[in-house]
Amino acid sequence: MKRERFFHVWAALAMLVCIATGWAQSKGIDPTLLAKATAGDASAQERVADAFGNGEGSPQDYAQAVVWYRKAAEQGSARAQLLLGDLYFDGQGVPQDYSQAAAWFRKAAEQGNARAQYSLGLAYYSGQGVPQVYAQAVVWYRKAAEQGNTDAQTHLAFLYVNGEGVSQDFAQAAIWFTKAAEQSVADAQYNLGTAYSHGQGVPQDYGRAAAWYRKAADQGDAKAQNNLGTLYFNGQGVPQNVAQARVWFQKAADQGLATAKENLARPVPVPDSSSKGSNIAEGIGIAVMIVLLFAVRYFFGSLIGRAAQRRDSGYIGWVSGSLFFGPLMIWIIYLLFVHWRPVVSKMELASVGNIQDEHTLES
Repeated sequence: MKRERFFHVWAALAMLVCIATGWAQSKGIDPTLLAKATAGDASAQERVADAFGNGEGSPQDYAQAVVWYRKAAEQGSARAQLLLGDLYFDGQGVPQDYSQAAAWFRKAAEQGNARAQYSLGLAYYSGQGVPQVYAQAVVWYRKAAEQGNTDAQTHLAFLYVNGEGVSQDFAQAAIWFTKAAEQSVADAQYNLGTAYSHGQGVPQDYGRAAAWYRKAADQGDAKAQNNLGTLYFNGQGVPQNVAQARVWFQKAADQGLATAKENLARPVPVPDSSSKGSNIAEGIGIAVMIVLLFAVRYFFGSLIGRAAQRRDSGYIGWVSGSLFFGPLMIWIIYLLFVHWRPVVSKMELASVGNIQDEHTLES
């Protein structure tokens, strides 16, 4: 009796494997891989789920991906827990359920999975599936950021900028922007450039601002392109170059940035053609002033000599006063008519304001 029951169990299992193998062959999945997954191999279950989720070797089928990720997740696979959370978050293969997503993110996050920690932090920041608690967002962002997750580093920096869940601290924001920027995250590079441009959390340094704006601009960041153009226009941190400025304004405007369009619409400054003549006039004025000073000193010096011979103290006092006030009047005339000539003020363009918080929920 026991032998018959044992035989029936094995027969049923063999039939299940055969059915699954035939089904897998029809789907294009490796039958050996599916057999391992059916037998409970967590790694194989993940690979089968990946195949269904990515449409690799079979038509894309999120419902089947959910089935196999769940099997692996229930065995403790952090990666499967994270990806099952993603499917619940996006409503792929299952009804969208932020609470379930957060629950699976937490299981993976508690095992040290950096992307799950970031996703759980994002859930706390937005209040999706868990109560909105900025302090908890900081906790989980920090855990992921310390593992090098660039999304977490950038979003943690934003929390320091805005004082959400932590005290506002631009220096800490700059530190985390730098970590992400050094890993080529364009948004972090733009914000780090803005920090240097405005002296927020770091010493103001237009040269470094230009360097970080350029890195982000080369990746197509419109705000960085506009702000790099502004630095070129005003000659801040880079040699002044209006033509180069307009190149960057145009790149940003082509992406629809309103500030760049406004900057392009501004008139191109015309070099002051009178500046050369003004410099010549100033040189002549200085020469004339020197000649007049020597003439005045010679004239009044001779008068003092004559007065001394006559021993007229009153006359000597008058001449001495004239010797002081004469050159002073000549110097004042020089300042009024030569040195203090009208100066055309430098045109200042609009840059995209202070650090921008582009905090969006993307798991």
